[in-house]
Parts: sequence; C-alpha cells; structure tokens
Amino acid sequence: MNIINSASVQGDLIILGSALCWALYSTLGKAHLQSHDAHWTTSLSMAFGTIMLIPFMMVTESPTIPSNPISWLYLIILGVFCSGLAYLWWYQILVEEETSKVGFFLFFIPTVSIAVANLLLFEIPSLNFLAGIFLVVLGIIIAEQS
Repeated sequence: MNIINSASVQGDLIILGSALCWALYSTLGKAHLQSHDAHWTTSLSMAFGTIMLIPFMMVTESPTIPSNPISWLYLIILGVFCSGLAYLWWYQILVEEETSKVGFFLFFIPTVSIAVANLLLFEIPSLNFLAGIFLVVLGIIIAEQS
C-alpha cells in the first residue's frame, strides 16, 4: 500500500494546505488593511474569491442558474448576510487586533451560515450540528482563556 495515496494522508495534506492558505489570506488581508478600509477589503476578497472559484466549479460541478425567485432570495441572504457580514466583521476586527488573536472567530462563519439556512428552510438542526456549535464555542472559550 502506498501511504501517500491513502485517503487519510490526502485529507491531512488538504487540511495543511487549507491552513497555509488561510494564514497567507489573513496576512495579506492585514497588510491590505493598512491602506484600505474593511468594506473595500471585504468586497475585493469576495470578488477575487468568486472569480477564482468559477473555473473549478465549471470543471467539477454541473452549475445551473436558479429559476425560482425564492432560491435567489436565499442565495442573497446567505451570501450577503451570512458570509458577507461575517467577513466584513472579520476585517473590522483584524484592523484592531493581531491576526493570531482573532483567527479562531472564523469558525463562527460556517456555524452562522448553517444556522441561518436552517431557519430559512425551516429545518431542524441535526445533533451533529448542535454538537459542532458546542465544540466551536468551547474551543473559542478555551482559546480566549490561554
């Protein structure tokens, strides 16, 4: 068995790559905030991220444009109010604090997005989601203590 081709090692490498990309993203974002405000930095980040994802989406997915107006409403709410506001607040906090001190608050972004999606879609949160919220909050409390 080739250890490099195992799913476990591949997953670990993806997580490592993700952490390195996030560190680079945060460092560059902090530097960008020296000469631009949080609103502009968030807008630029979202636009650049969208542009970078489009080619991968076209290759790996079968994208369709929603025809239902309610689907558009949900996309706008999740995009603007969940992700958009979360990243705006991230950059506003990053202006005042060190990256290493605020990085763990990013774990709230998917948590809030899923919670809002549950509310909009009238879904009951799963036990896994509730356990995840508990772990995120517990992790942030522990990180704040140290």
